[in-house]
Amino acid sequence: GAARARARRAQRMRRRCATRAVSPPGAEDVLQDLFAEPQWRKDVSEEEPRGFVPSTPAQAMPGAQRRLDLQEGLVDDQTLGNPLQRLERLGTGWIGAVFDWEGVLVENWPDAHRQAWLLLAEEEDKRLPMAFELQRSDGMKAEQVISEVFCWARDPSEVRRLATRKHELVNALVVAEQQGGTEPDLTKISGTADGAHAQQLPEFRERPGARQLLGALSNAGVPVTIGCCAPRDEVERGLKQLGLEDFFQDQGIIAAEDVQYGKPDPECYLYAAQLLERPPLRCVVFGSDNRAIEAAKDAQMKTVAVSGTRPHYELASADTVVRELGELSVSNLKNLFSLEELRDPDEIEPEFELEPEVDEPWVQTTYADPEDSNGGGYWG
Repeated sequence: GAARARARRAQRMRRRCATRAVSPPGAEDVLQDLFAEPQWRKDVSEEEPRGFVPSTPAQAMPGAQRRLDLQEGLVDDQTLGNPLQRLERLGTGWIGAVFDWEGVLVENWPDAHRQAWLLLAEEEDKRLPMAFELQRSDGMKAEQVISEVFCWARDPSEVRRLATRKHELVNALVVAEQQGGTEPDLTKISGTADGAHAQQLPEFRERPGARQLLGALSNAGVPVTIGCCAPRDEVERGLKQLGLEDFFQDQGIIAAEDVQYGKPDPECYLYAAQLLERPPLRCVVFGSDNRAIEAAKDAQMKTVAVSGTRPHYELASADTVVRELGELSVSNLKNLFSLEELRDPDEIEPEFELEPEVDEPWVQTTYADPEDSNGGGYWG
């Protein structure tokens, strides 16, 4: 009896195993996929990209190989096989810094620029610029101010001559201020070819914390450049005088001669991003006025405003506002890119719909006049 019981239990066990071994429909395909090539070995370039945004002219050409990341240059690059290269892009190796000149690296001279415009108008017998025009000209290219803001001239040679003369007047005013506030002798400063008097050039004063931040960025491997509307000879002379030319020797600088339009046009900063070999989305701009912030925002760059003696609320449109560059570190710049949002550029931005106003029907009402003995009234 015991042997028969064991035989029955074994038979039931074999039936159960046979029932469980029956594969559901399509199970063979699933088992074969287990031995197929793993998903991570697939070439990601063969998959359909979503929301691709080319950052170089070569990638914008028809038939160019596109990348899988939603927007190139954002956070990670899945096509890199070396994990150390991906780690570098996640760190500071995929960040570029663009510095403005006056007000960021060196002290600016706003009063000298405005007084130079007034002196130039008297010399050339031009219309005196108004206060709002002078305020608008701050930070703009001199040629653009003469032709578009003040409307003094349209001929390129005449515009260039006036811009050169204005630059000479600014230097004379600054030198006079640095020598103790003496009145400059403008008759000795000639912009003509036969002017034999050599103009004395002003000395630049370095902004606090500029050298400290440039050294930290250099140690972290972050490329830096200058993007400004000042003349190239002035910027190069200032860098050599302050001993900062080594920081910008590899990438070069963007000056007024390299662009057609100054701030708030983003042309200057877009050229600077090409020098840095970084997408604009991975660049941060250091500016000292709202025009620089506006130009950087139009170029889709991060912004850091250096307020100096100005109140912070005047530059609140920037991503970060500091009193001087020494308050920043490389970690602060990296945190600016930590909240990046991946968005399809073809996606339509949502628009807020205003609630339609319902026109209520006008009701004519008659009110009784208590002084009218005839029972009349008036309309309301």
